[in-house]
Amino acid sequence: MTTKFITNNEEIKNGLLEMGIKEFSISSNSSQENRQHIRRHIEVTQENFCRHVKNNEDIGLDLLDNLMDEKKTSIFFHAGYKIPGLLNFNIITVDNSKIIVIHNICVPQGEEKGTGRKLIDCVKALATKLGIQKIAVLPIETSKNFYIKQGFIEEDGLNGYLIYELKGGKRKSRKSIKSRKYRKSRKYKHK
Repeated sequence: MTTKFITNNEEIKNGLLEMGIKEFSISSNSSQENRQHIRRHIEVTQENFCRHVKNNEDIGLDLLDNLMDEKKTSIFFHAGYKIPGLLNFNIITVDNSKIIVIHNICVPQGEEKGTGRKLIDCVKALATKLGIQKIAVLPIETSKNFYIKQGFIEEDGLNGYLIYELKGGKRKSRKSIKSRKYRKSRKYKHK
């Protein structure tokens, strides 16, 4: 299984390539005429692609090719024609600060646990690489707990958006905070 991406954004493309993630490239077997024919006859959007992933359907190369026209970026795991996980996002600028906005994440039912976390970790690593301090998501109610487990928090006045904030390139985990408190306590004796 390899991690690949589809994007039209050069900044994102360069960051992902530096991270060792491969760009999705169209098979040479797929002719330009064939791709144009499919573009004219099949409306392929990120949401349709998510439906294919959730239903664990085979994904044709032409279907992936159509996503190149979208303004969003897709990071996905690729195993043959199966896509075991997909995350769509883009970068926006608010008050001269760049923010990654996650639009959706799709993992087929019954797939290996941890796929969603790996996709989120990939976006966090990209944010660090590009010097972006915040990642935002507007989750549906059923996925809210998943994002909270990944370190996203609710902030007042953001209309339901959850925010993950990277400080100094890394976010401190609860474990490191607890262990620091433990070392400061009397119970811990340094030898």
